[in-house]
Amino acid sequence: MKVKIAVIGATGSAYKRTLPALENSDICRAVAAQARNAELLAKACERFGIGESYTSEEQMLARADYDMVLIANPPFMHRESIARAVKTGKPILCEKPLAQNAAEAVACAELLEDYGGGFAVAHHLRHQKAFADIKEILRSGEIGKAESACFRWGFRMNENAKNALWKLDPVLGGGGTLSDNGVHALDMAIALFGKPQKVAGNSAHIRFDTVFDSETAFLAYNGLSVTVSSSQSASPDFNDLVICGDCGRIEARGFFGEKSLRELTVDCGQEKRRTVYNDVNPYALEVEDFARRYVLNSTVEYCGSSLSDSVLALQIIEEARK
Repeated sequence: MKVKIAVIGATGSAYKRTLPALENSDICRAVAAQARNAELLAKACERFGIGESYTSEEQMLARADYDMVLIANPPFMHRESIARAVKTGKPILCEKPLAQNAAEAVACAELLEDYGGGFAVAHHLRHQKAFADIKEILRSGEIGKAESACFRWGFRMNENAKNALWKLDPVLGGGGTLSDNGVHALDMAIALFGKPQKVAGNSAHIRFDTVFDSETAFLAYNGLSVTVSSSQSASPDFNDLVICGDCGRIEARGFFGEKSLRELTVDCGQEKRRTVYNDVNPYALEVEDFARRYVLNSTVEYCGSSLSDSVLALQIIEEARK
């Protein structure tokens, strides 16, 4: 029996990424779907063979037979969806970011205080083997003490796309690119290095006047500086992760994107090591790992983004814009 998923907001990013990723999953399947647009919802259910459809979140959560909830609607809707989902007591996986701003993220955390059902935020990049390898390289000291890191995710947003309507709204979209694609890079910095001691930043308008479409956050740790760059108006060809230590360097070219990393390089001067990975779907892995941990009760260490990590990411964004 596969883990049964009820999807809130099945016609946006879930339709584009998550539901296609789960079509061949041996672990999970979507059995119920919700969206406000009945026509688009019917299309999604037909496309992915989902048996139950609802335009009401409350009705789906009350009537459907499911094991976990996937919240995949836009971030400005997450607080209300989380409030409804916690009443079910079922595990909840929420699309990134947790909310559109830090205050809303704290409000979400208050709703989840002492929640025993299981909760995480979906950041697909954590669920590929390359992430575990990078953590181990840093832990082992293979490149020495980490001194600097650069994480970048840029792309050129289509302002005519359906989701641009809310992403370009300064309130609904969180104010800029760090709240959209850049939050993945911030989450990776938190996953690898924890909470920074200091935060600074720079935000600019390149193509759009309503939101910051080019942003950089500077994170200071003890002896380590991390630069996180994010853009909605740039080329996606240089979305790399680079970490420099005092005796070596980790290079993951093209790490930040929708596909899994294919090659990781560790350069220690006289010795250069390459690891080549099989092509996997990280959007399937993020859901499957969550299902294993919180539905199937696997004892394998869970690598996903915690509630506290996700609140911290939005607090860093707010601090970087001051």
